[in-house]
Amino acid sequence: MPMAKTNPAIASGTRRTYTVQELTKYGFRANDTYVNYSKNISEADKGRIIPGLTFDAEVYVAASGKEYIEKIVSTVDVVGNLAVSPSGNKTENPRAATKPVPAKSDTMSKEEWSEKDKRIGRAGAIQVAVQVIADFDGAVALADKMLKYIWTTNVNQNA
Repeated sequence: MPMAKTNPAIASGTRRTYTVQELTKYGFRANDTYVNYSKNISEADKGRIIPGLTFDAEVYVAASGKEYIEKIVSTVDVVGNLAVSPSGNKTENPRAATKPVPAKSDTMSKEEWSEKDKRIGRAGAIQVAVQVIADFDGAVALADKMLKYIWTTNVNQNA
């Protein structure tokens, strides 16, 4: 039985650094390249990948040159001065600049809650409309009708 040939161009376990520009259906775009999720990546790692995030990952590179992310090795936190491994261990990152973190209030005003409720309602209406109607223009019209009903009635008002 002949043995399968191995392709030296395939590099499994290669470590790369990415800065996410946008999310896509099957992965993300980073460094002006599209990167797909490997079937081995955990859902937790997928959930950590957001636009603007810079992280190091183990990557499988196919013979075609397409990159598939296997797992996240470390990320740069939102402050920008620490590299955080998936286990939670923090190490100094000399490449990142330190930035002051502005103080934020833990409470939201009534106006902020109202705006948040509207955003959630809008997203929910659009999601339902797209699921119900396959035609995009029809889904937009249905979502507009749903939102008009929600915002013109006292359904969400406390009596």
